[in-house]
Amino acid sequence: MLLMLHANAGFAVMTTHANAAKAGITDLVSEGQYGINAPGQLSPLGRAHAVAKTFQVGHRLDHDLKISVFEVPQDPPIDGMIGITWLKDAKALVDYGNDRLLLPESDLDIQAEHTRLRKQGYVAHPMTWDAADRRYTVSPSVNGVAGKFVVSTVADIWIDAPFAQRAGIALAPTAESFGGPTGATGEVRSTQGELGMVLDGQPLRSAKGSVMDLYDYDDEPRPADTSTWRSGYLGCDFMRANQAVIDFASGLLFIKAEPSAHR
Repeated sequence: MLLMLHANAGFAVMTTHANAAKAGITDLVSEGQYGINAPGQLSPLGRAHAVAKTFQVGHRLDHDLKISVFEVPQDPPIDGMIGITWLKDAKALVDYGNDRLLLPESDLDIQAEHTRLRKQGYVAHPMTWDAADRRYTVSPSVNGVAGKFVVSTVADIWIDAPFAQRAGIALAPTAESFGGPTGATGEVRSTQGELGMVLDGQPLRSAKGSVMDLYDYDDEPRPADTSTWRSGYLGCDFMRANQAVIDFASGLLFIKAEPSAHR
């Protein structure tokens, strides 16, 4: 199976109903409506959970792993996703500079990787674990405005529309539409120009971002307490631009130093 790494997804592993059947996974337990066949088109199959007798990536072999089953269209097609629960349990490191997923066999492997990165001029930034959302976050500033961004592994930089307005982020004049996982739809605009991102005093290379109402996308109520709002997601395009390494074992985000030299 070809699986996407999806660090801002709370499950261990997900796949579609067809793939679950192909793998001999039965006894699905329904969890209600979720998943889409196309943007804005809710799948009638809904969402369920089940147990995979075995799940193997590299040398790591899990037994009796709880998985999620729902529909989500991807272009190009994939067979499912690996979420934050598995990434943390496996103590995985995702190396965007070398297109590498490292599954350490011991803490010594993790220490060796840290030593290698620091010798190459990487800066380690502590991530904050949000137990309620089951996501890691960091707090960069954008155009001098402090934010709270989820450490993601997919897509580009997603920015919440109210934060984009506060940070004075320039947007493309033409809007497109998004389709969320529960069938929600809405307006999305691309960013224009550099975002001026800084994390713990280190300037970051920005990739092209997408601005939308993130709470509408996830079909969840926006909290009354504005201090808890998510500012956005730092996705795959951002990680690749900064040759980032995400250490899910130690809760560290490594960013290559002096990114301005590469602009």
